[in-house]
Amino acid sequence: MSGSYIFTEATDLAVNYSLSVADYSHDALTLGSPPPVGIRYQQHALQGILSHRMSRNLTTRLQYGYYRYSEPSLAGVSNYRVHSIFAILSYRWP
Repeated sequence: MSGSYIFTEATDLAVNYSLSVADYSHDALTLGSPPPVGIRYQQHALQGILSHRMSRNLTTRLQYGYYRYSEPSLAGVSNYRVHSIFAILSYRWP
């Protein structure tokens, strides 16, 4: 899911969110059945990007991201929460 908002001709905001969920696990509740195997996870990603065009060739961009991954099938060993911040200045050669 994503959305954008244009503040002015030179400044805009973009927001993106994605979700990935999978459950390939199965329960071993009966005797004689195989042990529980398979992966179960949730992955979330949220990004916000603020861009400002200072001139035809010069653009600044501030980007924030939040990412979360949860995998209970591995007892939380590979779980993570991450924040990222990028400040970008780009110049386009004529």
